[in-house]
Amino acid sequence: MGVLYDDFLAANPAGTGTFVRGLRAALAARPAIELVTGRSHLNGTSELDVGAKRMLGRAGAAASHLRHYLRDLPADARNQRCDAIFCPTSLGPLRGGTPSYITVFDLSPLTHAGTLDRSS
Repeated sequence: MGVLYDDFLAANPAGTGTFVRGLRAALAARPAIELVTGRSHLNGTSELDVGAKRMLGRAGAAASHLRHYLRDLPADARNQRCDAIFCPTSLGPLRGGTPSYITVFDLSPLTHAGTLDRSS
């Protein structure tokens, strides 16, 4: 089974990057999975220190993420003939002909929305 693994956050030195790298290595060791990494234009380290970014920079980052998940990942999966897309974060493609899967880390945005900063 060919799986396109969205590893753009692997360069992030924080916990998310550690998770993405560790899961990528574990999946790559499975003989039944042909792991293909995505060709992303996103930089996983540019997501750090979101609070220090100006609104225009944050809007540009949001537009890049939309492009990545709505256009680039599905096209990459089609071009590489992958059977599925796996995004080890809570974001993933919302459309496309290739089945996609995400990781849900916690549901606090749903259960405790008032405690979160909506701008980050």
